[in-house]
Amino acid sequence: MVEQSRVLNIPGAEKQTKRELFDSLRQELEYPVLEKASKSAWDLILDSDELGKEISDTVERVFYRLSGQEPPPNNEAQPENETLDSARKRSFNQMSEVADRSGDPPS
Repeated sequence: MVEQSRVLNIPGAEKQTKRELFDSLRQELEYPVLEKASKSAWDLILDSDELGKEISDTVERVFYRLSGQEPPPNNEAQPENETLDSARKRSFNQMSEVADRSGDPPS
């Protein structure tokens, strides 16, 4: 990504100070790098296995604790809730489209 940077490949780049180059690189690469990191984080969060499940379980536990509601028994399967939860989950691309329409960069 850095080697292919426009900033480093423009005529006169060799005359810029290190600070100027770093600032220009940050401005050029900040959004694409954050976009990739955000997509990876969403992919982990939305994954129904391993880390995604752990995150989902923790959020659910905290929700019930803060709302004062009783969580359902652990051994009780709730297939209709799982189906609803899956239907409610949006992919990173869907979240990005919503953010693009609102004019705000995705976070």
